[in-house]
Amino acid sequence: MKKKRGGWGRVYKDVTRNKNISAAAKGLYAYLAAMCGLSEECYPTVDTIVAEMGFGKDTFYRKIGELITAGVVEKKQILGLDGRF
Repeated sequence: MKKKRGGWGRVYKDVTRNKNISAAAKGLYAYLAAMCGLSEECYPTVDTIVAEMGFGKDTFYRKIGELITAGVVEKKQILGLDGRF
């Protein structure tokens, strides 16, 4: 019996084959897709993403900006219970 690997997501070919998106941004896209599963939304914090992806925050913001510019992802700020975004 195979061990469960815990989650999955859809990664679209039009993103993975887009030559205007760097390999690191595609990896971030795949990470976010896995966090979403069937949903179109996911809510990992920047701190969680950079810790798990091994990026620095500057790299994260450059790569998420690349995905936003390409129209692949949309970034929304959510107000937490502690009043912080």
